[in-house]
Amino acid sequence: MAASIGAPAIPSAGMVTLALVLGALNLPVEYIALFIPIDRLIDTFRTTVNVEGDLVGALVMNKFFKA
Repeated sequence: MAASIGAPAIPSAGMVTLALVLGALNLPVEYIALFIPIDRLIDTFRTTVNVEGDLVGALVMNKFFKA
């Protein structure tokens, strides 16, 4: 959970985060190769949720701090 908070908003950043998690679990980092084929689909949904969250945050800020 803590690793996902610091993940940058760039495509396939989840692979970097996954490498950190695998290292923390003492699993071989080579297991990333198993996740690369499905990461593109998962990354699309992750980006959609990220953009929606940013949009809701901007709307809330606009409502409360309208100039």
